[in-house]
Amino acid sequence: MVAEIEALQAQAAKLVADLHALETVIRVFDPDIDMEELPIRRIPPAYAAFRGEMARFMLITLREHAGGLTTHELALLIMRSRQINVNDMQAVKLMQRRTGHSLSRLRSNGYVISEKANAGGMLRWRISLRGGRDEPTGNWRNGSSG
Repeated sequence: MVAEIEALQAQAAKLVADLHALETVIRVFDPDIDMEELPIRRIPPAYAAFRGEMARFMLITLREHAGGLTTHELALLIMRSRQINVNDMQAVKLMQRRTGHSLSRLRSNGYVISEKANAGGMLRWRISLRGGRDEPTGNWRNGSSG
């Protein structure tokens, strides 16, 4: 454990030196800059995904599972694919909430449908079908019908 602490301290010292070098370069271009007045960059939310990443994963996964999956099952699959600890109950709740939100948006756009999976109110999701044919419904961004 001592070796880990020393390694982290060395890494922190290197980062501080890198930050100092960066400030020096910035001062070459603007010698009068006040570093304290620069805006503070917000920390991204925990387990943030790129735009459309979760929706794309859900649509691919639901196509592979014709019987559909619950919100909880999809959240766990997303967590495993992104190597997030599925035993962390706070992370599971967060990912389940985000998954439900993304699925609701996909439903409002006509890509998926939901039905009650059990008496507890859990929803089972699957790809929506148009007129019994095996074509997903929805308006695709490139203008095609599916």
